[in-house]
Amino acid sequence: MIVSIHQPQYLPWIPYFSKIKQSNLFVVLDDVQYQKNGLQNRNYIAGKNGQLRLTIPVSNNFGDAINIVKIADKKILRKHWQSIEMSYRKSVYFDEVAAALKPIYFKEYELLSMLNIDLIKCYLRYLEIDTDVIISSTISKYGEKSDLILSICKELGATTYLTGSGGLEYLNVEEFRAANIAIRLLEYHFKEYNQVNSNQAFVQHLSLMDLVFNQGKNSVNFI
Repeated sequence: MIVSIHQPQYLPWIPYFSKIKQSNLFVVLDDVQYQKNGLQNRNYIAGKNGQLRLTIPVSNNFGDAINIVKIADKKILRKHWQSIEMSYRKSVYFDEVAAALKPIYFKEYELLSMLNIDLIKCYLRYLEIDTDVIISSTISKYGEKSDLILSICKELGATTYLTGSGGLEYLNVEEFRAANIAIRLLEYHFKEYNQVNSNQAFVQHLSLMDLVFNQGKNSVNFI
């Protein structure tokens, strides 16, 4: 069984979902330390005048776990939806994708992690990616960094751990080998697609949102 693990991000980019798609089970790592100024509360879409960063303001203390970080501005989601609508309303699949996403942007969320998890699951349903999703705070585990990842893999009966290139910087490969768990490196190569707001060169490193508004359910072939 292939397991992958990642913190819950806001509007993750395409490789995040490629990792999920290539896994049998994906663990949302929601009970590790929140990363300030990271991608857990922000990401980029394609605005009419170039990249547009959408940021969720949060209320937290240093050292807080991701799953206790609160959304500081309850009106921000409606503001984000206005930006999303202005950016993508002329895209081919706007109505179809908006029907799936819009209800989330009009819910009242207290916790950032619950918003991120709902958005991730929404995309998976829309794209019919059937990877099982587990929240890390609901399972037994121990340790930090490599030990934490290994304990989660053991708890879930993983035979392979799928990781991005950054994982090789801290994973104890020998301990994984001793536990009979193979480490597989995620390989992803961006494929260009038509972008409604791109008047010049193709823009990479945007949220998956850009892809689905432009390609609809066909987005799964780009992941």
